[in-house]
Order: sequence, then structure tokens, then C-alpha cells
Amino acid sequence: ERLAPGRAPVGAAETGGDDDNDDLGGFLARELHAVEKRTAAGKGRKELVSVLVNETFEDPAANGVLVFCATKKKCEEMSKHLGRDGGLRDPRHLPRQCKGSAGGCAVCRDREHLVREIQLADGGRVDAGLARDLLRGVAWHHSELSGHARAFVESAFRAHTLRVICCTSTLAAGVNLPARRVVLTSPFVGRNFIARAAYEQQVGRAGRAGMDAFGESFLVLSSDPERVREAVAMARAPFRAIGSGLDAAVAGEGRAVHHLSQLILSAVAGGMATSGAAVVGFVRAYTLFGCLARTRSPGSSEGDCVESQVLASLRHLVGTGLLCAERLGPASRDDNGG
Repeated sequence: ERLAPGRAPVGAAETGGDDDNDDLGGFLARELHAVEKRTAAGKGRKELVSVLVNETFEDPAANGVLVFCATKKKCEEMSKHLGRDGGLRDPRHLPRQCKGSAGGCAVCRDREHLVREIQLADGGRVDAGLARDLLRGVAWHHSELSGHARAFVESAFRAHTLRVICCTSTLAAGVNLPARRVVLTSPFVGRNFIARAAYEQQVGRAGRAGMDAFGESFLVLSSDPERVREAVAMARAPFRAIGSGLDAAVAGEGRAVHHLSQLILSAVAGGMATSGAAVVGFVRAYTLFGCLARTRSPGSSEGDCVESQVLASLRHLVGTGLLCAERLGPASRDDNGG
């Protein structure tokens, strides 16, 4: 059957059982290791961050890197180091190779267009340093950047036009920006030592389920033994148990059907799924519910809990008239028989 919305979906889909835990899916089956990286004599924190960033792009298919800094000023300084000062070396795009080409390459044009969009949205003004960093594939992101500029930066990062965002902890909550690697340049948020919840929010951006093959996070520490012990103890503390609001075993059958119905309406209305089989695949690939089901019972029939709950929600939506189901002939069926 092909699914179509009976009317526009109301509200956003809920994919987590707890607002504080929505971004922890990246921790599933993750093993923590202490990794020691030393820079050459005379090199400092910024050079080490450059190494960690550039290692990521040895895989050209990798998502970008989020570099979390303790303060707004440090965000801008790190962005300058990676952008204007040439700390970022993205093998997909070397600006020197574009200088002789008419109109530049597609990456150059996309970045120039991004600068113009921000300039127009902000009344003709754009920070000159930020503009130069954007052309190198780097941006900073904090509360003093306008809402329009932040939205353009986030969109460009998802599209791989930008490869690195240097940001404060405000980006960790409520912004869906999947990254291959997350680098915390220090164990501080402002002047305060980072709390465990904030640490989880930040490193949970790496390797989001369904969006990247894997993820990595690095916490850069000074040589202060006391701070090292404190940071390692914080990072190795047990993770809090998490659950999905789409799972009837966690949220209860009524709430799970409600949450899953909202998600299905959004997916169908947005054209991301147009059959029952496609909806099941979408839920399995892009939600914490689906990811947890695979982790709990890899390759077993217990994974059918996803299918059974999707079916219950589809019946609810069709029964209430919010979705209509049109039966297809044999020639119109998709590869999954949906």
C-alpha cells in the first residue's frame, strides 16, 4: 500500500523517552579508550586540534567535525587557526588549486554563496573574519552569531559545504548536527569544569545512528595531573540508562502509539516514506527505538517489535483518517512488497 497524509501532521515527532536523553543514541555499544596524542616540541593545543580534525578527512565520505570550546572567544580563535591560518587541510578541496580556474570549483562557489546568504540575512553585514573562515570550510557558532547566520552555518555543515564548526556548549542541545568526530578542546564550559550531562550531550554528536558508519570523540587535557584524573573519572563514569518514547515497554502503549504516529505523519508528509515497508525501514534506521532494538536483539525475531508497533500506529492513523492507504497493483509494488 502507498501511504499519503490525510492532512498535515501536527507537532514534532518524539524519538526519545526523556528530553535530557534524546541525544545519547551515539553511545550505544561504544567502548571508551584513553588515547594519548603528543604534539611536537613547541606545539600546543591548537596544533593538536588540527591533527585531530585533519585525521578525520582522510575518509572523504566522513561527516564533519565539531570542535567544542570553553568560551565564545576561544571558538573564534580556533576557527581562525583552522580557517584563516590554514590549520584545516581538507583533501577534497585545496583552495590553491582553484585560483586559476574560471569561477572557482563547486565547493568555492557554494561557500561564496553561503557568505552572501548570511550577509543578506543580516542586513548586509557579515564579520570579515567569519567570512574568510567560511571560504576555508570553517565557521564559529555561538550565541552572538545571529539566528539566521547560525541556521545557514548548520545547513552548510549538513551539506558538507562546511567541514568544521567551532562552537560552545549551546550547540550540543537541541541542534541535530551529526559529526564523524567531536573534539572537546578542554574539560571546561566557561569557567566551570564540565558536568557529566554536558559531556554526554557533546560527545553524543559523534557517529549518530543512521547518519555515519561510526563516531569518535576526543577530550584534550592539560598536563595537570589533578585535572587529568578528574576528567578521566568523569568520562569513564557509567552511562545513564536510556530509552525511547517510541517503545511501548518504556513509554506505555498509548504514549508510544501517539509518539510514533507523529513521526510517521511527518515522514509520510515529507515524502521520506510512502509505504508501510518504507516506514518500518525509516524507524529502524533513524530512531533510537530502532537502534536499541537492533542492539538488544541483533538478527533475531525480537526486532519485529519495531514492525508490530509501526503497524499499530498505522492502523490508528488510518482509522482516524489522518492517513489514507491506497492498495497498489503488482506492477506498482516496491521492492519490499510495500
